[in-house]
Amino acid sequence: MLLEVVNIDTYYGDAQALKGVSFNVANSELVTILGANGMGKTTLLKTITGLLKPKAGTIKFYEINIERMSTYDIVAAGVSLAPEGRGLFAEMSVLKNLLLGAYVHRDDKLGNKEMMDNVFELFPILKERQHQAAGTLSGGEAQMLAIGRALMARPKLLMLDEPSVGLAPQIVAHIFNIIKDLNNRGMTIVVAEQNAAMALSIAHRGYVLETGEVSITGEAKALLNDDRVKRVYIGA
Repeated sequence: MLLEVVNIDTYYGDAQALKGVSFNVANSELVTILGANGMGKTTLLKTITGLLKPKAGTIKFYEINIERMSTYDIVAAGVSLAPEGRGLFAEMSVLKNLLLGAYVHRDDKLGNKEMMDNVFELFPILKERQHQAAGTLSGGEAQMLAIGRALMARPKLLMLDEPSVGLAPQIVAHIFNIIKDLNNRGMTIVVAEQNAAMALSIAHRGYVLETGEVSITGEAKALLNDDRVKRVYIGA
């Protein structure tokens, strides 16, 4: 198992945000974490990347416990996050934002150049816009930059937090096609998403978070046809 999260409890001060959350991701799998706003999706991703420390539970990445490691060491080990809201440096160029993603490999200029070429092949618009300030990009372009920056860390596990937020439906479809293409190339991916129909259409498996707990889990096709999921998250 590439990633194994077992009985994680995470708090913000005295408020418990995650309650005994467990989930796992196999190599080359695409797993989605579903849930409405405030249900714990972002907290879970931040806990995996070390931005938040769990009070209980374990997180294993390639059988190595990472729940007490620094975020820098977790990224260096191969876990990369494109955060909710994208977190771009608006005044900096597209190119400099991408290079920041490669910080853990900053001494490997040749490897970073090769990865940059791969990102530009995946997102040709970023190559065209590389000298523009990131703040001048459209919403879809900014999301591509956030994903590209996460890829510059050369992850073994790519995590995306709400990649569809604020985007027009046709742009969402394009972004999700790119995510599926990355997975088809062998990239292991976790997508935290409110757009259940879109996320489940490309995922292998899914987990539903409700008030910090896993309430439903299963194969993506089964979840698409689950009455509870359809009623609450797909609007059917």
